[in-house]
Amino acid sequence: MLVELARTAPDTGLRIVVVGLSDAEDDRNAHRLAEAGATVYQLHAGRYDLGAVRRLAAIVRRERGDVLHTHLKHADLVGGLAARLVGVPAVSTLHVIESDPRGAAHRARVRAAVLARATLFDRVVALSEAQRAWYSSFHAPTPVVLVPNGVREPAPPSPTGARAALRAELGVDDRTLLGVTVSLMRPEKGHAVALAAVRLLPADLPFVLALAGDGPLLDTVRAEVEGDPQLHERVRVLGYRADVDDLLRAADLVVHPSHEDALPTSLISALATGTPVVATRVGGIPDIVGDDAGILVPPDDPAALAAAVADLARDPGRREACGLAGRARYDSTFAAPVWVSRLRTLYDQLLTPPAEPLHDGPVSSVALVSAVAPYPSDSGKAMVIAGFLRHLRSRLPHHQIHYLHVGPPLRRTAEFEGVQVHEMGQPSRTGQLVGLVRGVLLRRQSLQEAFLGSPRVAATVQQTLADLDPDLEIIDTVRMEQHVAGRRFRGRRVLYLDDLFSVRYTRMLEVLQDERIDADFDPLGQFSHNVPAQLHWLTRAPLTRRALLRFERGRVARSERRAARTNPTSVLLNAEEAHHLREETGAAVVAVPPSIPGLSRSAHQPDRWDGRPEFAFVGLLSLAHNHDGLGWFLREGMDELLALQPDARLHVIGRDADESLLADAARHGDQVVVHGFVPDLDEALSRMCALVNPLRFGSGIKIKTLDALARGLPVVSTPVAAEGIATHSRPGLIVVPDVVEAARALAALVDPIVRERQTQGAQALYAQRFADQVVAAAYDEVFGTARED
Repeated sequence: MLVELARTAPDTGLRIVVVGLSDAEDDRNAHRLAEAGATVYQLHAGRYDLGAVRRLAAIVRRERGDVLHTHLKHADLVGGLAARLVGVPAVSTLHVIESDPRGAAHRARVRAAVLARATLFDRVVALSEAQRAWYSSFHAPTPVVLVPNGVREPAPPSPTGARAALRAELGVDDRTLLGVTVSLMRPEKGHAVALAAVRLLPADLPFVLALAGDGPLLDTVRAEVEGDPQLHERVRVLGYRADVDDLLRAADLVVHPSHEDALPTSLISALATGTPVVATRVGGIPDIVGDDAGILVPPDDPAALAAAVADLARDPGRREACGLAGRARYDSTFAAPVWVSRLRTLYDQLLTPPAEPLHDGPVSSVALVSAVAPYPSDSGKAMVIAGFLRHLRSRLPHHQIHYLHVGPPLRRTAEFEGVQVHEMGQPSRTGQLVGLVRGVLLRRQSLQEAFLGSPRVAATVQQTLADLDPDLEIIDTVRMEQHVAGRRFRGRRVLYLDDLFSVRYTRMLEVLQDERIDADFDPLGQFSHNVPAQLHWLTRAPLTRRALLRFERGRVARSERRAARTNPTSVLLNAEEAHHLREETGAAVVAVPPSIPGLSRSAHQPDRWDGRPEFAFVGLLSLAHNHDGLGWFLREGMDELLALQPDARLHVIGRDADESLLADAARHGDQVVVHGFVPDLDEALSRMCALVNPLRFGSGIKIKTLDALARGLPVVSTPVAAEGIATHSRPGLIVVPDVVEAARALAALVDPIVRERQTQGAQALYAQRFADQVVAAAYDEVFGTARED
């Protein structure tokens, strides 16, 4: 498991140091960890050597460790004490379910371990729902979070013919079905049950079971197989194998007969290779197999195990369906990047704990304060807020969700089913001007805060929150935070910062100051409706635009830092920006992926691309970064694209294109089509070859990039537009430095083989980082909305 972690950790910005306390039977894994990039220490300490605490603490200080994560009881004790000595957060992962301790001594050890974790640890990690339910029954005060382990993408298949050669090595011909069991040979793994089940298989069923793995029972199992003619014919005892992926690919099904198992990694590997499973319904196994990746049977029941193996062996259609379902479960839940991202989120939350105690009870009422109209979800901000509401409705179907809206009354409320909308009003035009003077001159606010500042609106918001008394308050950016600043609250409060506007303004200035760039955009974007029309010219005139951007950058950076320090938890979409603000403030700032409404439906939308060079740009064109990026591509990239693909066509999807953009588009005739707002994005994008996202500035995560990846649509993107998703090109997301290179990348994607490879990469990237299960887990952790068992 730690080797898997070490291989994947660098992708999420984690540096792994592994400290082995005691001598292992061999040092194979120490070498594998070092090869994977981990720093490895071996203390060679005895079981009760308390000097190991001091030595471990010295290593943590030397390596400048941020979090100490322990595994198993001995490490919990030594690691927990060392963490307290150094003053770093401590996390303990459970690896077993000890629901039936054997004797008084065993029960005492289990209780002592629970007490040690409650005293020394900040979080306990459960690998499965069953394990979390078992541990929660002790009512220990340390929070228990669910973070199932993951495994890496299986190694590429061996050369053609290797599968047949491996089966031949095991004495399995084409007519015989091969079952594989991969686990340590210990009593709790149920090898005796597997052997008993083999004896019960129908004589006419051509089936061989291979047992891979070493352990204390290896010699016993081998002797039993060699001494029984029936088993000798049908069972192969392999011992330790380094080629598990190839072994699983060679198998027709996996057999896992454990009596107890928290979350067996071998079954996750079976999902990854698309191999169907027959396993016992114990521990975390149901979390892995579910209802569709195989058959689950009661433990210690050889007859049931034999019947399930026979049923699956005789039904090739069901085996294929189970394999496909298993691979889908791997991509969304058990891939190593999904697992490590969850760990990174957990560590980030621990590094800067909330300044105030949080509401500990279940969340039964929520108030979200925002100036955004989330429906229609035609911009990234609206999509994120709509995603929050969607998640809250899924978690709190019978409770109250309140949407406190600041601004003109919402015109569309039908989509708010299950949500009570409360209109908070808006500043009058006179009030805005008064607020501008008061906020900017007296309170040193940013302009965006000052234009939305209003004592009357703040009083309405605070009174409404007092009347509702919610368990959870979600405050949408510093613009709304000013309305609740200083208010005491009973429950949780989460400040959603969206993205760092200070970073956005810095990049705008860099573009404007580059004399090589023809940049013409209005930095107000969507915020323009909050600014009196008489003042709009200030952001369009070159001299005043730069001065205002410099002024706003400094003021909003100050507000972002202050808000982060004074709120228990602040949330950004971009992990790099969250790290930056956390480093600046020492506050609890975490990153969560956005939830994009409607993509569960679009996951089943067929790809209707017919081979033509049809490309799309998607985005609200009143946003400065979209306006600038599209104009840049139309002026400097489109000619290159047409030179390479003369019949290429760019479809611009998004409302509020101004005259300058329309003029740039018109220069290319009918090879650039401006559609405006398109209600059914699934239908429109299903016919595209790729999406182009050529931004020169902006911040946060670009929702349209995720939109495309979720649909399996390849994306050609500049580095700014890929931030928070990838730092370099990877299958599905091609990162280019400028629009000329973007045009060349788009032209290359017209090759069906190239596009198919990129399509598969896009779907895999989205499943690993942004699938519904990943997002829901992150929101549950931040909002405290996890379902109770």
